[in-house]
Amino acid sequence: LIIGCLVGVVVFLDVRTYMDLQRRLREERGEEG
Repeated sequence: LIIGCLVGVVVFLDVRTYMDLQRRLREERGEEG
């Protein structure tokens, strides 16, 4: 159970970071365009 909880937290943080990076890339491209 503990391992599953840790995996869930890691995946959540990874997805959140990925979404944040995608948003920054879109903003940068928007400014250049």
